[in-house]
Amino acid sequence: MNIFTQSCGLVLMMLMMYFYLSKRRLKLFSESTYLIVFYTAFFCVLLDIMSVIAIMNIGKWNSTLIDAIAKLYLVSLTWVALFGLLYVVHSLYSKFDTLLIRTRYMLVLLLLILPDFGILIAPINYFYDPETGILYSYGPATIITYLIALTFIISTFVLTIVKASHLTSRKAYAIRAWMIIWIFAALIQYFNNKLLIVSFATVIGILILYLNFENPEFNLDHVTGMFNQNAYYLATTELYNHNMEFSVISIIFDIRFEGIIQEEGKDILMSQMAKYFFFLPGVEVFKITDQQVLLLFKNKENAANSVQILNDTFDSTLSKYGDIIYYTKFIYVPDSTVVTSGKELLNLIQYVRVNNIGLFRNRFYTVNNNDAFRMNSENSMEQELEDAMNSDRVVVYFQPIYSTVLGRFSSAEALVRIYDKEGNLIPPDSFIHLAENNGMILRLGEIVFEKVCEFIKYESPEQYGLDYIEVNLSIVQCIYKHLASNFIRIMKKYDINPRHINFEITESASLRGRDTLIKNMNTLINYGVKFSLDDFGTGQSNLNYIVDFPFSIIKFDKNMTNSYFDNKKAKYIMDTAMRMIKGLGLEIVSEGVESIEQFTALKDLDIGHIQGYYFSRPLLSDDFIKFIKENNA
Repeated sequence: MNIFTQSCGLVLMMLMMYFYLSKRRLKLFSESTYLIVFYTAFFCVLLDIMSVIAIMNIGKWNSTLIDAIAKLYLVSLTWVALFGLLYVVHSLYSKFDTLLIRTRYMLVLLLLILPDFGILIAPINYFYDPETGILYSYGPATIITYLIALTFIISTFVLTIVKASHLTSRKAYAIRAWMIIWIFAALIQYFNNKLLIVSFATVIGILILYLNFENPEFNLDHVTGMFNQNAYYLATTELYNHNMEFSVISIIFDIRFEGIIQEEGKDILMSQMAKYFFFLPGVEVFKITDQQVLLLFKNKENAANSVQILNDTFDSTLSKYGDIIYYTKFIYVPDSTVVTSGKELLNLIQYVRVNNIGLFRNRFYTVNNNDAFRMNSENSMEQELEDAMNSDRVVVYFQPIYSTVLGRFSSAEALVRIYDKEGNLIPPDSFIHLAENNGMILRLGEIVFEKVCEFIKYESPEQYGLDYIEVNLSIVQCIYKHLASNFIRIMKKYDINPRHINFEITESASLRGRDTLIKNMNTLINYGVKFSLDDFGTGQSNLNYIVDFPFSIIKFDKNMTNSYFDNKKAKYIMDTAMRMIKGLGLEIVSEGVESIEQFTALKDLDIGHIQGYYFSRPLLSDDFIKFIKENNA
């Protein structure tokens, strides 16, 4: 019976070994730890079978040989328990960065092994009944074995509880299950020596770890044979934990199809690409997405050589495989230390992919420290903006606009600013573009508009001669389908007369989401607000914008204003534009006026509104009201 149980365990482990070694593996340090546990358990089961055979041959074999085999089996049990503990320790503390730490680790290992010498020198006794087939060992050596093994087992169990937050719940449960099975098996065998089931319980524990974590299948993409994204995170985590430098090449495929099912086409292309990439020197190949492959090189020279190989192989951006047409782009990160984790590395590649499209003309882009610095700076600013919105550190400044017709300040432009945690003002150029890219501008825009409406409600600027406040809308806001309804809701909340609001839109906004933009504009205009075309004279200037969109005011950009005084061609163009705009019955605001000469000249040109530092810089609400009171009196 006992030989049968142990033999089944041995066969089970041999099957696990076959499936484990037959698959492509990452060869991580954690895998090495598992293999140590696995091989120790394998030899433990093998020694258990040998000790049973030896005890059955008492009187026939040399007693010293029988004792040696039986005691080696007992020692192997403690080693399995010890390496099970070290398997958990490695999962918790994977950073063995220095020689000192590694030395201490080995010294602790030696100290833990020392008690095994007690097993080797302690007496051991045997019982064997040929008629019933019952046999077992007992005595001091066996008791010492139980004490040592149980110490390691209980330590492992306690460690998974005390450090539960450092382990995945699945891993903690699996290890605890193994320890509980082992403890019950040991107790059963201790009180009933006829049942030799401890080594089989060891096999069950190894099987639990294999099925839950150590199966190489978990890390493979079964269609292409490449490692999957989970494997990428495991590999890079270990490399960063051990301060090992490496290089990566990210390959992005833009796949097109001719007469082929899309998913099937992607699988075919990726499978063929995988076969090619596997032949690159010293490479591990990871499928990150359906259209992105990442090549990882622990040797930087191999990476540099592979860059040249790939450049020669993909000699054109456009390639074709059968019915599949695809474009390839390459992002090369020669030094992994520009970031600190595998997740950051993927984020950096994505950041370069999104923000440096223009640098891909040669298909290869090499990432440098500046790219990582910009990404980290933007991430910091994104967090700063998020904190500012959550902590009410978003403020609105107001820049007065002078009416040459009325001879007073008749409106103002609302300009957003944020303060950092130390109270320092952060200029809009640092966060507006970022907020537009990540979508935070929608929330920021609503916060600004609420503050403007609150200002109008409680300060009643119309009593000081102000007709309206201009509020800037970004491109992202303009094409947001709920913009009009959300802003009308805010105006109703503060009981704002819509004639006190004018929204500014740049020309670039009118190039995107045209239908949604016009729908939003018409809804808000019908409610009673007006719109300005901001920064006229920059970018894709086109008088068609004035014709196609329901603007009431056209704002000349600062550069266009300055060019009027410096460039004869610009002066002629501006004169023509002014005549056409006035002919359409629209008002004009000239921005960026900084001197009395400019002001006088523009006033003589019959420009209706003038804005700039000549009058005032943007002011906080209290200072703005004070300025208006003094100058409009």
